[in-house]
Amino acid sequence: MSLVIIAVSLMAAVSLMLPAVRDLLPFIPLVDFRIIQVGLVLLMVVFGLYTFEREKHFRHLTQELTEQRVEAARMGASLDFMREIQTERDTVSALLVASADGILVVDRNRRVERTNPALDELTGLSPQQTAGQSCWELLGCKRDGKLACGEVCPFERVFASGDSLTDVSFQIHRPGSEPIWVSGSYAPVRNIDGEFKSGIGSLRDVTKSKEVEQLQNDFVSIVSHELRGPLTAIKGFVQTLILKGEQLPQDARRDFLATINDQADRLNQLVEDLLNVSRIESRRLHMRISEVDVEALCRKLINQFRAKWGHRDIQIDVDPNLPLVQADEKKLDEILVNLIDNAVKYSPEGGTVKVVMVPHEDSVQVSVEDSGIGIAPDEAARLFEKFHRIASPETRDIGGTGLGLYIVKSLVEAHGGRIFVTSASGVGSTFTFTLPLAGPAEGQGRTP
Repeated sequence: MSLVIIAVSLMAAVSLMLPAVRDLLPFIPLVDFRIIQVGLVLLMVVFGLYTFEREKHFRHLTQELTEQRVEAARMGASLDFMREIQTERDTVSALLVASADGILVVDRNRRVERTNPALDELTGLSPQQTAGQSCWELLGCKRDGKLACGEVCPFERVFASGDSLTDVSFQIHRPGSEPIWVSGSYAPVRNIDGEFKSGIGSLRDVTKSKEVEQLQNDFVSIVSHELRGPLTAIKGFVQTLILKGEQLPQDARRDFLATINDQADRLNQLVEDLLNVSRIESRRLHMRISEVDVEALCRKLINQFRAKWGHRDIQIDVDPNLPLVQADEKKLDEILVNLIDNAVKYSPEGGTVKVVMVPHEDSVQVSVEDSGIGIAPDEAARLFEKFHRIASPETRDIGGTGLGLYIVKSLVEAHGGRIFVTSASGVGSTFTFTLPLAGPAEGQGRTP
């Protein structure tokens, strides 16, 4: 616009100046002067038109540059936004990969879209194997036509309500493996229009927590039962002695006191077992290692058992060249007492219990054989678990906490030995453990 104004101003100036120029140049013919005048006017007009077009072109270029700057700014913002989206995606992918919980993403039809490595480890399947499966096929949580995760699939519940769902516990089944307990949290994922696009589930392996919970329940149940028996007996006999003690014969009072003493020993043994479990699990089991004559120790214990179980046949078979072993004598005593007492309790009237000791290259092997009911293979695999007891009609009336063999196994392993059982139903069982031969470590105390 400024160039047009300048051109118009020049044209006006030239028009005003022409009369003065005519007066200064009188020798120029009038006709020629008019031609010059018209030429100058035309020249000014052309210059004005050119200037107008240049101004118009300049404005157009300015507008294009402004639009390009705006577009460049918009593209820059878009690139920044895309970078932020990519960063978010990378962060989410890293979280999925690093998460210790299994992550499962399904579509609206509950078909698997994505899993993370933790979920692949839970299921034992690769992402290629899981893609496109239904969630219940992947997790194996549909058994006999019913969902283990609830009457209604958790994903269906979050799709229906639009709310998240937490603390859904159920078992998932894997081919060729034991089922595991998981605790799941679920949430719907919406698209930009607010419609449900997919669902995400987070599954955590809580098998150990479930086992601990079951152990706690077993502990309360078993210990309560084992405490109630001796306490009831002690209270009953003490109450009888208090009320009618003077009326009872001397032998009856002695029998009552002997029973009270036996029940007190049961309570003491229960407390000792619980303390042993605590020491084992907190790694505070202190060992006083020395040379021990395991044959002499065993014979002494068998004499005590014969006094307690006079009607049972307890035999011992020892290699004449049996060497000394390296052991904590008190804890070895506890191992033998547990195994022999179990063998006697689980053998029938008139049955035989046999203790066999033989040397090996670097150890002594001790076996305790009974002639009892035997143990089924599936039960044998769990015998040394804490609080585990064989559930059968034949053993229902035999007391115990289920801690004895757990303690025995821990004590044997604390000596550097091993223990195992061989058994057949209706034939009997043989518990065998090993102890290291006496060596230079004797006399030292250690905590395994």
